Amino acid sequence: MKKLYFLIFTFSFLGYITEAQQLLRGPYQQKKTPNSMNIRWRTADSLDAKVYYGTDLNNLNLTATVSTLENDHDVELKNLSPYTKYFYKIESGGNVLSGPDTAHWFRTAPVAGTVQPIRVWATGDFGKGNDGQRLTRDAYLNYSKDKETDVWIWLGDNAYQDGADSDYQAKVFEQYYAYGDIFKFMHFYPSPGNHDYHSVCGIPCQQDPRQHKGPYYSIITAPQQGEAGGEPSTLENYYSFDYGNAHFISLNSELGSPTAAYDWIGAYTNGASTSPMIQWLKDDLSKNTQPWVIAYWHQPPYTKGSHDSDLFYEIYMKAIREKITPILEQYGVDLVVNGHSHAFERSYLLKGLTGTAATFNAQTNVVNGTSGKESLGEAYIKYTDGTKPNEGTVYVVCGNSGSDVAANKALFYNGSPHPAMFYWDGGTGVCGSFIIDIDGNKLTGRYLTSNNVVKDEFTIKKQSVTGIKNINSITSSISDAKVFPNPFAKNATLSFTLSKPMALNIELFSTDGKMSRVLSNSSFNEGEHSIEINSDALHLSKGEYIVKINEGKSASFERLFKVD
Repeated sequence: MKKLYFLIFTFSFLGYITEAQQLLRGPYQQKKTPNSMNIRWRTADSLDAKVYYGTDLNNLNLTATVSTLENDHDVELKNLSPYTKYFYKIESGGNVLSGPDTAHWFRTAPVAGTVQPIRVWATGDFGKGNDGQRLTRDAYLNYSKDKETDVWIWLGDNAYQDGADSDYQAKVFEQYYAYGDIFKFMHFYPSPGNHDYHSVCGIPCQQDPRQHKGPYYSIITAPQQGEAGGEPSTLENYYSFDYGNAHFISLNSELGSPTAAYDWIGAYTNGASTSPMIQWLKDDLSKNTQPWVIAYWHQPPYTKGSHDSDLFYEIYMKAIREKITPILEQYGVDLVVNGHSHAFERSYLLKGLTGTAATFNAQTNVVNGTSGKESLGEAYIKYTDGTKPNEGTVYVVCGNSGSDVAANKALFYNGSPHPAMFYWDGGTGVCGSFIIDIDGNKLTGRYLTSNNVVKDEFTIKKQSVTGIKNINSITSSISDAKVFPNPFAKNATLSFTLSKPMALNIELFSTDGKMSRVLSNSSFNEGEHSIEINSDALHLSKGEYIVKINEGKSASFERLFKVD
């Protein structure tokens, strides 16, 4: 009898060892949609793949099988219910390799357009396999606690030093420093960085992007056919997807080439004007119906961290600034999130900055120059109608989720912060991640450090000009209306031009409609006019205001920001 027990124990133990040795990577989740999910993993031998799944942990009554013998397994689960939690386990070669337990689960996406709270986690330049990466991860998990992460976006440089398969294995799929444990339940939407591209196509790349392959592309399964919403890109280089009432766009900042036909960002040539990525981006944005739009990729248009976007050799960032940001702003993109520069930087609500930091002009490039903090009454407002609907974009750099600003590259401290940035943080040992919460008509962004401190926060709100100020139409008799300086501290001037004599009632409103002041109520001749605005005389506190120029039943309006 003792020999029998020994043999049973021996075979069971050897079976466990075999299973443990077979599973080299995963499981992890890809290509989430309202009705499907892909589960991926890697085994030591070429084996088949099977996933058992269901809504009840104790009754995994559904199965999906791939009979082809592979090392890297990618099993698509279909005909799922929207926004539903499923449990699962994976099997290869007849052995259960992982699950089932409470850590092995996924939730499908909601139906596009559904209005519900959305939690987004953004990490950039994390793949170092170090304490900064580990602590940044743990700080976020501690902050989020029981709140599910709906969308996890990767900002590139996901695996140092070269984006090799061994780099991904040691610094992304590893458990202690990296994400091996949370991959079981947390789905990610990646974009590549220059370090990932070391193992794809080295700079300067002279290969057709449609032929790009390597560890980065082998690891991901992107929704390239529009399965998750958005315009099909037909490539995994870049793609888009919907989640609830938000639209996400993952671009590729590494598609520069001295060969014009392959220079899809226009870093070396004018190739961007006919670039498949640029054309796709315009098509995708023009067809989007979601009110919130977030775009992300690796190399930022504005930074003074471990990289300086003004330096002559930073041609990829220059190309992004000149050729990509105008398209995003044209279509009212709300938030751009990038990595690459090993610091955290967050801009004002901006528009039209395509030059270097020296060309920055607050009067023309800043839509709202306040802090953006809702707690101070300074949330950024984006109006959904009026003369300039959806104007303004907030730009965030979060390239410090495992990387910091090394002492020998501390441009952040040796120079001045980029003037477009309201907040910045960096230095040796400074790491963190970026959290986005969307709830109806409000988006809030928070910078969380690896030592569990929220050091920056801002809010964007969407609302109707017509609904707030009862503006029925925009008059054509009033032109060139503007306020200067704007933002202002004490005195500003409202100027405008009239095409004919008319009586005008000019009022100043707070955005919540609780305060109003009459600036003028009189007749004006044809031509140019100006009215002085004195904050002391009008008892104006810091914040955003609307100047409304009324002509009977029609009106023109301008936004005004008081600082200090």
